[in-house]
Amino acid sequence: MPRRYEPNCAVWETTLDCNLNCSHCGSRAGAKRKSELTTVEALDLCEQLAGIGTKMVTLMGGEPLVRKDWQQLGLKALDCGMEVGMVSNGILVKKNMAKIRKMSPSVVGISLDGMEATHDLIRGRKGHFKEVQAAAGLLRKHGIETTLITTVSKLNYKELPAMRDLIADKQIAWQVQVAMPMGRFSERYLISPEEFYALCNFVRDTRKGYGIKRLPIAGGHCIGYETYLSPKISRWRGCQAGTEIIGIASDGGIRGCMSIPEKVTAGNIRDMPLRDIWDNDDNFPYTRKTARVGKNCQGCPTAEVCRGGCSSMSYTLSGRFNNNPYCMARLERELIGESAVGRRLLVLADWVKRRQLRLRKK
Repeated sequence: MPRRYEPNCAVWETTLDCNLNCSHCGSRAGAKRKSELTTVEALDLCEQLAGIGTKMVTLMGGEPLVRKDWQQLGLKALDCGMEVGMVSNGILVKKNMAKIRKMSPSVVGISLDGMEATHDLIRGRKGHFKEVQAAAGLLRKHGIETTLITTVSKLNYKELPAMRDLIADKQIAWQVQVAMPMGRFSERYLISPEEFYALCNFVRDTRKGYGIKRLPIAGGHCIGYETYLSPKISRWRGCQAGTEIIGIASDGGIRGCMSIPEKVTAGNIRDMPLRDIWDNDDNFPYTRKTARVGKNCQGCPTAEVCRGGCSSMSYTLSGRFNNNPYCMARLERELIGESAVGRRLLVLADWVKRRQLRLRKK
């Protein structure tokens, strides 16, 4: 009997231990959790992930390369028939290059959070900007798909065009996501709704102007999906946390996504098998149940498809799921609908949206 849900990707915080102390870290990484999974438990987890149909495992942290058995876990995931990826800060990439190549990762993500002075400030390590560039270049030299990951805040927002020029034409992809006020990240550096709207359009315009060959760019799931006036930035089928994505904390806690706050944990593999946690439809209700959207999304013609946007942003910014205030369609209604012409345009766009949804259902 086919499984109802199978994770396309498991995002695994293999350790909370880290060799950096970044100011925007949502999980306050730095020291290990009190009781992280042992090697035996972690290897068994790989088998359990394969057992629920997981297609890819992404090793992250903290800093995954700090954990001594990281390669053993990656090779075990491969042996279980899953692809393996990794997210690293880049410091230990050169030292571990031979082991990384042996693990044959599908992709390695390296964090880049601004031009040199800004990046080093955010990461709290002088010279880290150069270390990131060196790590990314080394990975590409060895034929490993590489993505630079930028977490956007008021600290680096204005540097995005310069970063785009830096990354373009280097056969490196770029993922852009929004810093959320959790962990060590201060709310005062959260980008404004207007800046968020401009960021979404920056991703769209970069994709259009640079093309997939010069600079493959993608917005994280927090980047705008539904919009009245702009071409779709990405195909959006609602948040996938708990349906196609599973998050695993280093102590065995299971969440729909590692960006969702820790208090919304569905269970722990030390208490019950992963299959029992994953197959329990009372878990991950924010994506598996019919969404009762919050006030930010009520009356929106795309709410049925969008389901209230990114679960992490929604919960962090509004205190509940299915209620994301950072939404392109909502911002367009507020920013453009103030004028008479804007209101008429949005009425027409709203009618088109509703008609498209009716046709989609037929």
